[in-house]
Amino acid sequence: MSKIAQSLTQGHADKACDQIADAIVDELLRQDPNAIADIRVSLSKDFLFVSGVASAQIPSGIESIALRAFGQSGRSGTVQVFENVEIVSGDGPREATCVVNGYATSETQSFLPPALEYAHAVARRIDEARKVNPVMSWIGAHGAVQAHCCLARPEL
Repeated sequence: MSKIAQSLTQGHADKACDQIADAIVDELLRQDPNAIADIRVSLSKDFLFVSGVASAQIPSGIESIALRAFGQSGRSGTVQVFENVEIVSGDGPREATCVVNGYATSETQSFLPPALEYAHAVARRIDEARKVNPVMSWIGAHGAVQAHCCLARPEL
């Protein structure tokens, strides 16, 4: 049996988008613990798009939160933020459905599947090497690591 897992390096666009969306939702929940939101973030070379629905307005502004999170995400450069978050009442944001599959295993101390554990470890090492070793600076912040583990089949 084989398993494949992927881990993103610090500045990967998908990871940056997740961090930006998390920062926006965290701020919304800080201001209104009962708030509901479905925030989506897309990133291109010079543009950051924030869209979705929320049950409350964010007084501090989505653009400033998005820019701060972008700066902390490991990516460099500047982006222009385009925002289109609709404020809705009632259960509007609850209509989105998300299905997440995963499992825990006793094969590793972190309870993550071995392939994912190895992919995370390699991605962390790449991030560390890129930051401290000038020879590795060419790698850049945008990367992904895939680990493929072949598991021996037990004898019957």
